Amino acid sequence: MRILVFSETPDRVEGALKAALPKDADLEILPLRGLKRTVQKPLNADLVYLDIADIGEAGLGRYASALASAEKLPWGVLDTAGELTDPARAFFRGARDYLGPGALRAGITPARLSEIRAFAGLECPNPAAPEPAKRFPGWDRLPEGSEIDVRFCYVSVGDPEGLRERIGEKRLRKLREDFAGFMASWAAECGGIAWMRDPEGTLLLFPERDEGTSPVLAAFRLILDRALVGYEVFRLEVPLTFRFSFHAGRTVWRRPGSTGTIVSGDVNFIFHLGGKYCSDGRITLSAETEASIPAPIRDLFVPAGDFEGRRILASRKFRD
Repeated sequence: MRILVFSETPDRVEGALKAALPKDADLEILPLRGLKRTVQKPLNADLVYLDIADIGEAGLGRYASALASAEKLPWGVLDTAGELTDPARAFFRGARDYLGPGALRAGITPARLSEIRAFAGLECPNPAAPEPAKRFPGWDRLPEGSEIDVRFCYVSVGDPEGLRERIGEKRLRKLREDFAGFMASWAAECGGIAWMRDPEGTLLLFPERDEGTSPVLAAFRLILDRALVGYEVFRLEVPLTFRFSFHAGRTVWRRPGSTGTIVSGDVNFIFHLGGKYCSDGRITLSAETEASIPAPIRDLFVPAGDFEGRRILASRKFRD
Protein backbone atom coordinates (compact mmCIF):
# COMPACT_ATOMS: atom_id res chain seq x y z
CA MET A 1 0.00 0.00 0.00
CA ARG A 2 1.46 3.34 -1.06
CA ILE A 3 0.03 6.53 0.46
CA LEU A 4 0.86 10.00 -0.80
CA VAL A 5 0.08 13.04 1.37
CA PHE A 6 0.31 16.74 0.54
CA SER A 7 0.93 18.78 3.68
CA GLU A 8 2.54 21.94 5.00
CA THR A 9 3.61 20.21 8.25
CA PRO A 10 5.17 16.85 7.27
CA ASP A 11 6.54 15.97 10.71
CA ARG A 12 3.13 16.11 12.37
CA VAL A 13 1.47 14.16 9.56
CA GLU A 14 4.12 11.46 9.56
CA GLY A 15 3.63 10.83 13.27
CA ALA A 16 -0.15 10.57 12.92
CA LEU A 17 -0.12 8.31 9.87
CA LYS A 18 2.73 5.99 10.83
CA ALA A 19 0.66 4.68 13.72
CA ALA A 20 -2.39 4.19 11.50
CA LEU A 21 -0.72 2.49 8.53
CA PRO A 22 0.39 -1.16 8.27
CA LYS A 23 4.12 -1.67 8.90
CA ASP A 24 4.79 -2.52 5.25
CA ALA A 25 2.99 0.57 3.91
CA ASP A 26 4.95 3.12 1.92
CA LEU A 27 4.23 6.70 3.00
CA GLU A 28 5.46 9.77 1.11
CA ILE A 29 4.72 13.34 2.22
CA LEU A 30 5.12 16.11 -0.33
CA PRO A 31 4.95 19.91 0.02
CA LEU A 32 1.48 21.28 -0.46
CA ARG A 33 2.71 24.11 -2.67
CA GLY A 34 3.70 21.60 -5.37
CA LEU A 35 0.38 19.73 -5.45
CA LYS A 36 -1.08 21.19 -8.65
CA ARG A 37 2.09 20.56 -10.58
CA THR A 38 2.65 17.07 -9.15
CA VAL A 39 -0.81 15.65 -9.89
CA GLN A 40 -0.44 16.54 -13.56
CA LYS A 41 2.05 13.64 -13.80
CA PRO A 42 1.27 9.91 -13.36
CA LEU A 43 1.38 9.11 -9.64
CA ASN A 44 2.38 5.71 -8.33
CA ALA A 45 0.09 5.61 -5.30
CA ASP A 46 -2.97 3.79 -4.01
CA LEU A 47 -4.37 6.82 -2.21
CA VAL A 48 -3.66 10.54 -2.07
CA TYR A 49 -4.60 12.71 0.89
CA LEU A 50 -4.85 16.47 1.30
CA ASP A 51 -3.91 17.57 4.83
CA ILE A 52 -6.22 20.44 5.73
CA ALA A 53 -4.73 21.22 9.16
CA ASP A 54 -3.20 24.50 8.05
CA ILE A 55 -5.44 25.45 5.13
CA GLY A 56 -9.00 24.79 6.39
CA GLU A 57 -12.13 24.57 4.27
CA ALA A 58 -11.03 27.41 1.99
CA GLY A 59 -7.86 25.49 1.13
CA LEU A 60 -9.90 22.40 0.39
CA GLY A 61 -11.73 24.38 -2.27
CA ARG A 62 -8.47 25.60 -3.80
CA TYR A 63 -6.93 22.15 -4.25
CA ALA A 64 -9.95 19.88 -4.82
CA SER A 65 -10.23 20.48 -8.56
CA ALA A 66 -6.55 19.68 -9.12
CA LEU A 67 -6.87 16.43 -7.14
CA ALA A 68 -10.04 15.46 -8.98
CA SER A 69 -8.19 15.80 -12.30
CA ALA A 70 -5.85 12.92 -11.42
CA GLU A 71 -7.44 10.03 -13.32
CA LYS A 72 -8.27 6.78 -11.49
CA LEU A 73 -6.60 7.96 -8.32
CA PRO A 74 -8.90 8.24 -5.30
CA TRP A 75 -8.12 11.11 -3.00
CA GLY A 76 -9.29 12.02 0.44
CA VAL A 77 -9.03 14.59 3.19
CA LEU A 78 -6.73 14.13 6.16
CA ASP A 79 -8.18 15.92 9.20
CA THR A 80 -6.12 14.75 12.16
CA ALA A 81 -7.79 17.10 14.64
CA GLY A 82 -11.34 16.89 13.27
CA GLU A 83 -11.38 20.60 12.37
CA LEU A 84 -13.77 20.51 9.39
CA THR A 85 -17.17 21.74 10.55
CA ASP A 86 -18.90 19.99 7.64
CA PRO A 87 -16.80 17.05 6.34
CA ALA A 88 -19.53 16.16 3.84
CA ARG A 89 -18.35 19.13 1.78
CA ALA A 90 -15.21 17.14 0.96
CA PHE A 91 -17.38 14.53 -0.78
CA PHE A 92 -19.29 17.28 -2.58
CA ARG A 93 -15.93 18.30 -4.06
CA GLY A 94 -15.01 14.77 -5.18
CA ALA A 95 -13.18 13.26 -2.20
CA ARG A 96 -13.48 9.51 -1.73
CA ASP A 97 -12.37 9.33 1.90
CA TYR A 98 -12.35 11.39 5.06
CA LEU A 99 -9.60 10.53 7.55
CA GLY A 100 -10.67 12.08 10.81
CA PRO A 101 -9.54 11.14 14.32
CA GLY A 102 -11.80 8.10 14.48
CA ALA A 103 -10.53 6.58 11.23
CA LEU A 104 -6.92 7.20 12.25
CA ARG A 105 -7.50 5.35 15.52
CA ALA A 106 -9.06 2.44 13.64
CA GLY A 107 -6.13 2.27 11.20
CA ILE A 108 -5.85 2.34 7.40
CA THR A 109 -6.07 -1.37 6.63
CA PRO A 110 -6.11 -3.16 3.25
CA ALA A 111 -9.83 -3.80 3.81
CA ARG A 112 -10.41 -0.05 4.19
CA LEU A 113 -8.40 0.59 1.03
CA SER A 114 -10.62 -1.90 -0.79
CA GLU A 115 -13.77 -0.10 0.43
CA ILE A 116 -12.41 3.29 -0.65
CA ARG A 117 -11.52 2.05 -4.12
CA ALA A 118 -14.93 0.39 -4.45
CA PHE A 119 -16.53 3.70 -3.41
CA ALA A 120 -14.50 5.39 -6.16
CA GLY A 121 -15.62 2.78 -8.71
CA LEU A 122 -12.14 1.25 -8.99
CA GLU A 123 -10.91 -2.28 -8.52
CA CYS A 124 -8.57 -2.86 -5.61
CA PRO A 125 -5.21 -4.35 -6.68
CA ASN A 126 -5.04 -6.45 -3.51
CA PRO A 127 -8.62 -6.95 -2.37
CA ALA A 128 -9.19 -8.41 1.05
CA ALA A 129 -10.54 -11.97 0.96
CA PRO A 130 -14.30 -11.81 1.49
CA GLU A 131 -15.74 -13.59 4.47
CA PRO A 132 -17.64 -16.72 3.51
CA ALA A 133 -21.34 -16.01 3.88
CA LYS A 134 -24.57 -17.64 2.82
CA ARG A 135 -25.89 -15.77 -0.19
CA PHE A 136 -29.30 -14.17 0.16
CA PRO A 137 -31.79 -16.32 -1.80
CA GLY A 138 -33.96 -13.45 -3.06
CA TRP A 139 -37.19 -11.98 -1.73
CA ASP A 140 -39.40 -14.14 -3.95
CA ARG A 141 -37.84 -17.34 -2.55
CA LEU A 142 -38.39 -16.63 1.13
CA PRO A 143 -41.04 -18.93 2.64
CA GLU A 144 -44.12 -17.08 3.86
CA GLY A 145 -44.24 -17.02 7.65
CA SER A 146 -40.53 -17.74 8.14
CA GLU A 147 -38.41 -15.63 10.48
CA ILE A 148 -35.64 -13.69 8.75
CA ASP A 149 -32.70 -11.48 9.75
CA VAL A 150 -32.76 -8.23 7.78
CA ARG A 151 -31.77 -4.59 7.81
CA PHE A 152 -34.69 -2.17 8.01
CA CYS A 153 -34.67 1.29 6.49
CA TYR A 154 -37.43 3.80 7.12
CA VAL A 155 -37.27 6.76 4.73
CA SER A 156 -39.48 9.81 4.37
CA VAL A 157 -39.52 13.30 2.92
CA GLY A 158 -38.18 15.85 5.39
CA ASP A 159 -39.81 19.09 6.55
CA PRO A 160 -43.42 18.05 5.74
CA GLU A 161 -44.91 21.11 7.45
CA GLY A 162 -42.72 23.48 5.45
CA LEU A 163 -43.59 21.66 2.22
CA ARG A 164 -47.30 21.78 3.06
CA GLU A 165 -47.10 25.56 3.40
CA ARG A 166 -45.12 25.98 0.18
CA ILE A 167 -46.76 23.51 -2.20
CA GLY A 168 -50.09 22.68 -0.54
CA GLU A 169 -51.63 19.52 0.89
CA LYS A 170 -52.69 18.02 -2.45
CA ARG A 171 -49.26 18.34 -4.02
CA LEU A 172 -47.58 17.04 -0.84
CA ARG A 173 -49.73 13.88 -1.01
CA LYS A 174 -48.74 13.43 -4.65
CA LEU A 175 -45.07 14.00 -3.75
CA ARG A 176 -45.24 11.28 -1.10
CA GLU A 177 -46.78 8.84 -3.58
CA ASP A 178 -44.12 9.60 -6.17
CA PHE A 179 -41.40 9.43 -3.54
CA ALA A 180 -42.56 5.96 -2.42
CA GLY A 181 -42.28 4.71 -6.01
CA PHE A 182 -38.88 6.32 -6.43
CA MET A 183 -37.60 4.71 -3.20
CA ALA A 184 -38.89 1.27 -4.26
CA SER A 185 -36.68 1.47 -7.38
CA TRP A 186 -33.81 2.90 -5.31
CA ALA A 187 -34.03 0.02 -2.83
CA ALA A 188 -34.05 -2.60 -5.60
CA GLU A 189 -30.74 -1.25 -6.91
CA CYS A 190 -29.23 -2.10 -3.49
CA GLY A 191 -30.85 -5.54 -3.32
CA GLY A 192 -33.75 -4.32 -1.19
CA ILE A 193 -37.53 -4.20 -1.37
CA ALA A 194 -40.24 -1.72 -0.43
CA TRP A 195 -42.19 -3.56 2.28
CA MET A 196 -44.67 -1.35 4.17
CA ARG A 197 -45.91 2.23 4.18
CA ASP A 198 -47.45 4.60 6.66
CA PRO A 199 -48.89 8.06 5.86
CA GLU A 200 -45.47 9.72 5.91
CA GLY A 201 -42.82 7.22 4.85
CA THR A 202 -41.80 3.83 3.50
CA LEU A 203 -40.19 0.87 5.25
CA LEU A 204 -37.60 -0.86 3.08
CA LEU A 205 -35.91 -4.20 3.74
CA PHE A 206 -32.34 -5.14 2.80
CA PRO A 207 -30.41 -8.40 3.23
CA GLU A 208 -28.36 -8.53 6.42
CA ARG A 209 -25.14 -8.21 4.37
CA ASP A 210 -24.30 -5.97 1.42
CA GLU A 211 -24.39 -7.86 -1.86
CA GLY A 212 -23.68 -4.88 -4.06
CA THR A 213 -24.16 -1.19 -3.36
CA SER A 214 -24.32 -0.42 0.36
CA PRO A 215 -27.74 1.10 1.18
CA VAL A 216 -26.09 3.39 3.76
CA LEU A 217 -23.68 4.67 1.11
CA ALA A 218 -26.53 5.03 -1.40
CA ALA A 219 -28.50 7.04 1.18
CA PHE A 220 -25.48 9.28 1.75
CA ARG A 221 -25.20 9.94 -1.98
CA LEU A 222 -28.91 10.66 -2.27
CA ILE A 223 -28.71 13.25 0.50
CA LEU A 224 -25.76 14.90 -1.24
CA ASP A 225 -27.79 15.04 -4.48
CA ARG A 226 -31.06 16.10 -2.83
CA ALA A 227 -31.34 19.45 -4.65
CA LEU A 228 -30.83 17.85 -8.06
CA VAL A 229 -33.20 14.96 -7.25
CA GLY A 230 -35.86 17.36 -6.01
CA TYR A 231 -35.81 19.32 -9.25
CA GLU A 232 -35.14 16.65 -11.88
CA VAL A 233 -37.20 13.78 -10.41
CA PHE A 234 -40.04 15.55 -8.59
CA ARG A 235 -40.07 18.93 -10.40
CA LEU A 236 -39.91 20.85 -7.13
CA GLU A 237 -38.81 24.47 -7.09
CA VAL A 238 -38.39 24.38 -3.30
CA PRO A 239 -35.68 22.59 -1.26
CA LEU A 240 -36.17 18.87 -0.67
CA THR A 241 -34.68 16.92 2.22
CA PHE A 242 -34.84 13.27 3.28
CA ARG A 243 -34.82 11.32 6.54
CA PHE A 244 -33.17 7.89 6.57
CA SER A 245 -33.17 5.51 9.56
CA PHE A 246 -31.53 2.07 9.65
CA HIS A 247 -31.88 -0.81 12.10
CA ALA A 248 -31.07 -4.54 11.98
CA GLY A 249 -33.18 -7.27 13.51
CA ARG A 250 -35.68 -10.07 12.91
CA THR A 251 -39.19 -10.25 11.56
CA VAL A 252 -41.68 -12.70 10.18
CA TRP A 253 -41.59 -12.54 6.39
CA ARG A 254 -44.74 -11.80 4.48
CA ARG A 255 -44.91 -10.42 0.98
CA PRO A 256 -45.61 -6.70 0.48
CA GLY A 257 -49.34 -6.10 0.71
CA SER A 258 -49.93 -8.91 3.22
CA THR A 259 -48.02 -7.56 6.22
CA GLY A 260 -50.92 -6.35 8.37
CA THR A 261 -50.72 -9.14 10.98
CA ILE A 262 -46.96 -9.00 11.63
CA VAL A 263 -45.92 -8.47 15.26
CA SER A 264 -42.24 -7.59 15.66
CA GLY A 265 -40.39 -5.44 18.18
CA ASP A 266 -37.78 -4.59 15.57
CA VAL A 267 -40.41 -3.45 13.07
CA ASN A 268 -42.01 -1.25 15.73
CA PHE A 269 -38.61 0.19 16.66
CA ILE A 270 -37.67 1.23 13.11
CA PHE A 271 -41.01 2.98 12.63
CA HIS A 272 -40.47 4.85 15.90
CA LEU A 273 -36.84 5.70 15.08
CA GLY A 274 -37.75 7.04 11.64
CA GLY A 275 -40.97 8.78 12.63
CA LYS A 276 -40.10 10.20 16.05
CA TYR A 277 -36.31 10.52 16.34
CA CYS A 278 -34.64 11.09 12.96
CA SER A 279 -34.36 14.70 11.83
CA ASP A 280 -34.29 16.33 8.39
CA GLY A 281 -31.25 15.71 6.23
CA ARG A 282 -29.84 13.02 8.52
CA ILE A 283 -29.06 9.32 8.36
CA THR A 284 -29.80 7.72 11.73
CA LEU A 285 -28.66 4.21 12.66
CA SER A 286 -29.10 1.93 15.63
CA ALA A 287 -25.92 0.38 17.04
CA GLU A 288 -26.97 -2.91 15.42
CA THR A 289 -26.21 -1.44 11.98
CA GLU A 290 -23.00 0.44 12.83
CA ALA A 291 -20.95 -2.14 10.91
CA SER A 292 -22.94 -1.27 7.77
CA ILE A 293 -21.31 2.19 7.52
CA PRO A 294 -18.71 2.05 4.70
CA ALA A 295 -15.20 2.98 5.79
CA PRO A 296 -14.84 6.14 3.63
CA ILE A 297 -17.75 7.86 5.41
CA ARG A 298 -17.50 6.30 8.89
CA ASP A 299 -16.11 9.46 10.48
CA LEU A 300 -19.17 11.39 9.31
CA PHE A 301 -21.31 9.55 11.88
CA VAL A 302 -21.35 10.61 15.52
CA PRO A 303 -23.10 9.40 18.70
CA ALA A 304 -26.68 10.70 18.87
CA GLY A 305 -27.82 9.49 22.28
CA ASP A 306 -30.09 6.59 23.18
CA PHE A 307 -33.60 5.85 21.93
CA GLU A 308 -35.88 3.20 23.36
CA GLY A 309 -32.94 1.50 25.02
CA ARG A 310 -30.64 1.41 21.99
CA ARG A 311 -27.51 3.42 21.23
CA ILE A 312 -27.98 5.67 18.18
CA LEU A 313 -25.56 7.11 15.62
CA ALA A 314 -26.40 9.91 13.21
CA SER A 315 -24.69 11.50 10.25
CA ARG A 316 -23.40 14.99 10.80
CA LYS A 317 -25.79 17.69 9.64
CA PHE A 318 -25.16 18.51 5.99
CA ARG A 319 -25.30 22.21 5.28
CA ASP A 320 -26.99 23.48 2.12
